[in-house]
Amino acid sequence: MDDFESPAEPLPFWRTKRLEELDRDEWESLCDRCGRCCLNKLEDEETGEIYWTNVACRLLDHASACCSSYPNRHDFVPDCIELDPDEVVSQTYTWLPPTCGYRLIAGGRDLMWWHPLVSGDPDTVHAAGISIRNRVISEVDVPEDRLEDHLVDWPGLVPDGTTLPPRS
Repeated sequence: MDDFESPAEPLPFWRTKRLEELDRDEWESLCDRCGRCCLNKLEDEETGEIYWTNVACRLLDHASACCSSYPNRHDFVPDCIELDPDEVVSQTYTWLPPTCGYRLIAGGRDLMWWHPLVSGDPDTVHAAGISIRNRVISEVDVPEDRLEDHLVDWPGLVPDGTTLPPRS
């Protein structure tokens, strides 16, 4: 190596490890904190198709797009799903948004530019318009039988002008 050459930067963990190999901190850091997975969804029982709403879990903080009681969420929302690497890899969670870090890595793609692990800034997910900030209402304000009145497409879409990273 010449005196002017610098050693190559090591690849980030999400490019070198499978989801099942991540430690707890690495796993948690793959979440970009967009809040889309915390929206109420309806599923067509015959087709399995998912329909998104703009109605958020009662624990979701609308400003930060983070759970207001993450460590204790199951005490308040017993059916809150704790993501399982095997289920993410098998794509069982069809309700994860297409831009979800877990879903991208499981599908052999890189993280999006706005992801805090890439940008170094937790606010880029909001600046990019990916998060639920200023776009949702709480389930506390919507009776369950009125969820159909709040159907939206945006949580399940890749935003206009954005493309998913290629598969590696």
